[in-house]
Order: sequence, then C-alpha cells, then structure tokens
Amino acid sequence: RALDRWLHRYNHHRHHTAIGGPPISRVNNQPGHNT
Repeated sequence: RALDRWLHRYNHHRHHTAIGGPPISRVNNQPGHNT
C-alpha cells in the first residue's frame, strides 16, 4: 500500500527536470481522451 502511494506521487505529482514535468504529463493516449 505504501508503494502504491509512493508510485502515485512519483508519477503524478513529482517534478522530473529531465522531462519538464511529472511522467504522467508525457502520456499522450490516456483511455477515454483519444477515442
């Protein structure tokens, strides 16, 4: 459970300087968005 919380924070909220934002911001084909 702690790992799930950490992964969510890491992928959705933590700023990654190499890609200019959180990893989730790089996902371009989220379910329901490009149908």
